[in-house]
Amino acid sequence: MVRDWGPCMADDGVVVVGDMNHVPGSLAHRTLLATGLRDGLQGWGVFAASWPAGGGWPNFPVFALDTVLVGQGRVGGVRQIRVPGADHIAMFMTIGVE
Repeated sequence: MVRDWGPCMADDGVVVVGDMNHVPGSLAHRTLLATGLRDGLQGWGVFAASWPAGGGWPNFPVFALDTVLVGQGRVGGVRQIRVPGADHIAMFMTIGVE
């Protein structure tokens, strides 16, 4: 983002994706969910784990540090992709509008 877009309106489609450095259930995660966003990776369990995945760290992801939050949308077709030299597993997904 290069400028403040202001608050989202009630019917705006909202997607928050990225390395938020928090895990599901943490205070930061609960705070974001309290805004009305939904966790697009809920139910993925250990398959949502994305860190550490190499890049100078052990290559054994056990933490779900990467987040996909949606407003009025749905997440499907999530695939994890290994990126050489990266310390997180990348995620490729389809985000649809409801």
